[in-house]
Amino acid sequence: MEAARQQPPRVLVIDDNHDAADSLALLLRVWGFDVRVSYNGKEGLEAARSYQPDCVLSDIGLPELDGYRLADRFRQDEVLKQTPLIAITAYADVARAKQAGFDEHLLKPADPAALHAILRRLLVMDERLERAEELVAKQSAVISEAVDVMKEVKADVEEIKQGLREVKDDVRSVQEDVKEIKQELQEKE
Repeated sequence: MEAARQQPPRVLVIDDNHDAADSLALLLRVWGFDVRVSYNGKEGLEAARSYQPDCVLSDIGLPELDGYRLADRFRQDEVLKQTPLIAITAYADVARAKQAGFDEHLLKPADPAALHAILRRLLVMDERLERAEELVAKQSAVISEAVDVMKEVKADVEEIKQGLREVKDDVRSVQEDVKEIKQELQEKE
C-alpha cells in the first residue's frame, strides 16, 4: 500500500459466508495485504488478539458473536480498541454500526474501489499516527535531555554566583584593608 511500510498491512476478514470471506481475502492479497480469515465473531475476536491486524473487515450477521457485539468488544479491549473496523454487511443500519464501534460501513456487495479507498485512508492515517507517536517519543527524549542540561547549567550558574559572592567578599575585604592603610598613612603624616 505505502512504500514506506516495511511489511504489508495486516487485515482480518470476519464473515460466516465462506465464499464471500475467501473471495474478499483473495482480493486483499492481490492488493498487497497480509490477510487472515475467520468465519464467526468469537473466532474473529480471538484471531484479532493474536494476529494484531491493522484493520478488520467484518460482517454484522455472524454466529456466536454478532458484528455489533464484536465491535463493542474491540472498543473495550486495550490492545484492539484503536483498530479500524469496517462493516461489510447486508444490514443497512449505518447509525447502529457506528454506535457499536465501526469506523466505516459498506453494504454488500461492497464496491472494490470504495473499499480500497477506505483502506488506504484508514491505513495511511494509522501510519501517520505511528510516525507522530515516534516523533513525540523523540521529542520527549530531547526535552528530557534539555531538562538535564538545564539542571547542569543551573548548577553551574549557582556555582558561578557563589564564586562571585566570594569575589565580592574578597573585594570588600581588600577595600577595607586599603581603607585601613589609607588611614594609617594619613595618621603618620
